[in-house]
Amino acid sequence: MPRGLSEWQRAMQLQQKAAEHAFDWPGIAPVLDKLDEEIEEFKAELESDPQDQTKMLDELGDILFVIVNAARHLKLDPAEALRRCNLKFERRYRCMELL
Repeated sequence: MPRGLSEWQRAMQLQQKAAEHAFDWPGIAPVLDKLDEEIEEFKAELESDPQDQTKMLDELGDILFVIVNAARHLKLDPAEALRRCNLKFERRYRCMELL
């Protein structure tokens, strides 16, 4: 992997490389099922020991990795999606501040 990649780009490249070796989901549906599974694991860790930062980071990382995989399957840029979401949030927040 080239140095200097964002973690989003690195995750995308790792998944593309794995897909080239037939280590991939056949479509978006199983990726979304995996996302549900990872979210449930995150919730379980949160209920079990919310103070265990290592486990929480691992589970959150798994969720983010699957989200990148979903983006890859849909040919979307996860960094662009996050940028757009940030801008939308900022606009909404500024509107709330004016109230």
